[in-house]
Amino acid sequence: MSSLLDGLDATADVKEDGDFLGGFSPFESDLYTFTVKLAYFTVSAGGAKCLNVTFKDANDRELKQQFWITSGTAKGCLPYYINQKTLEKHFLPGFTAAKHLALLTTGKEISKLTLEDKHIKLYSYDAKAEVATSVPMCVEMLGKPIICGVVKRLTDATKDSGTVDAAGKKIYSATGEVKIENEVVKLFHARDKRTVTEILAKATEAEFADKWLKKWKGNTEDKTSKQSGVAGKATAAATASTASGVDLGALFV
Repeated sequence: MSSLLDGLDATADVKEDGDFLGGFSPFESDLYTFTVKLAYFTVSAGGAKCLNVTFKDANDRELKQQFWITSGTAKGCLPYYINQKTLEKHFLPGFTAAKHLALLTTGKEISKLTLEDKHIKLYSYDAKAEVATSVPMCVEMLGKPIICGVVKRLTDATKDSGTVDAAGKKIYSATGEVKIENEVVKLFHARDKRTVTEILAKATEAEFADKWLKKWKGNTEDKTSKQSGVAGKATAAATASTASGVDLGALFV
């Protein structure tokens, strides 16, 4: 039987990312302990799959994040891209984040999760209101704790310019105003703050969390047109892969 999770297995020939320091807002840049309130899949008009997550903290503040886990139909609906220089496959950043969230909360690969159809209220552009909508929910994630590295970011506010590019896509232009956003850029185990990379490497202590905090805590990333963004730096050349036969549940849960 066909499933929305088909094709999301982490294969051995795709290069895993290691630990990287990546370059309105109720959340300043910091580490936050959340529980997963909602985690469900949607598919864009172009066929790209997205994991939509609502995180909730102890004070009932919510942070919503979309992790785009595949390309669209035109590019094969794949969870990876190919580096044209090295010809190596690399997972999409959104797929890596969703994969890590699944491992850190359930001990399972994202392709092995159980999905159940649940009705939640989602905004309908046709109805111009929130309506009850059936979505495939990752029920095993719900209520599970997770530590998120959240970055506060300034970006350019944009508007529809009324024109399209050569591919027929709408062109958006900057309005001159600045928009404040939050993004979950790194995930850590709720029990000991280890990353997926550290857990797979069987590191006994969490080291990357302190490095992340040193770089990001209290800082705001400026990605407006007035200033270039902060470039990320790799902390290690080696990358970790999820080898077949490894008991992921024993490692993560």
